[in-house]
Amino acid sequence: MILISVRDIEFSYGSKKIIDGISFDLMPGEILGFLGPNGSGKTTLIKLVGGILKKERGTIRIKGRDIEKYSRRELARIVSIVPSDLEPGFDFTVQDLVAMGRYPYIGFFDSFTQRDYEIIRRSMEATGVSHLSMNSVREISGGEKQRMLIARALAQDTEILLMDEPTSNLDIKYQVEILELIEGIRRTGRAIMITMHDVNMAIRYCTRLALISKGKIYSIGPPDNVINENSINMVYGINGKIIRNGDGKIVYIIPEKIQ
Repeated sequence: MILISVRDIEFSYGSKKIIDGISFDLMPGEILGFLGPNGSGKTTLIKLVGGILKKERGTIRIKGRDIEKYSRRELARIVSIVPSDLEPGFDFTVQDLVAMGRYPYIGFFDSFTQRDYEIIRRSMEATGVSHLSMNSVREISGGEKQRMLIARALAQDTEILLMDEPTSNLDIKYQVEILELIEGIRRTGRAIMITMHDVNMAIRYCTRLALISKGKIYSIGPPDNVINENSINMVYGINGKIIRNGDGKIVYIIPEKIQ
């Protein structure tokens, strides 16, 4: 079953074309990673698929239905968004922020049910932030904040997660922890669309990759088919050496120095 179907979408900021005819599908149980230089349109694409921005042309279908036919509440029960960072205007606790994931399911004057509290508890447990429940979101580390944001998405209990650079500004240990967590979420059957900068981490954890350049998809498919010396040069403008194992699988990319 196709959960997200994107066809020939376009979007501009003023006179500058940011997304120029992008098409792809997202299936259950996969991590589709989007790679590309800064300014290539990755974050804008997340916002379009998440309903934050409105496309100018093309179609976006969520579970077979045009995205514009959904109310915000309906869409939030299917699609959750994990931003690259969050600076809340108020001094929320970690538990308060994770609990916001349940808002699409409660009325304006309603309170959380026992089931809501159980989902919040399980989401915090799954992401390893239970011990931070009463901490201020302003006092936790970058890695803890990313786990908190993923916990909020889990509490939202959606089939689709859109993640915008969830490992940005994290050291290697936290990057691996976050990506292992995301891989665990994928194994539950959820579909994950993720933007990344680290090509090597993307190859390791994504089931499919899409290289974006100047608002267009240059190549999309399994990582070993998408990543090669030519595609790295064409998209990033640098030369790189591809290290493969005995089975031909990519192990690592070593960029060459720019003289």
